Amino acid sequence: MHQTPHIRFLRPGRFDDIVEVAVVCSHVGTSSFTLSMRLACENTILAEIKNVYVNVDSAAARSRPLPHAVATALHGEMMSSALLDVDQQSES
Repeated sequence: MHQTPHIRFLRPGRFDDIVEVAVVCSHVGTSSFTLSMRLACENTILAEIKNVYVNVDSAAARSRPLPHAVATALHGEMMSSALLDVDQQSES
């Protein structure tokens, strides 16, 4: 299964820009998860991207549940990202 990523371009970047890329797991479902990415240069957001990844049984060509270890790790990443967001907001 394939889904086109959602990309929102906000500002242009230049060839010599140093671009910071932040990636967080923003959603974990039964058979899929979403990675949200933010590209920024000097605290200016250039683009935001969301991409959904689906676990697929290739023989049956159907989605199947994420392995427990993967889902658990992704949920842990979501918690870490939420804590990081809170820390960054408190520094502002």
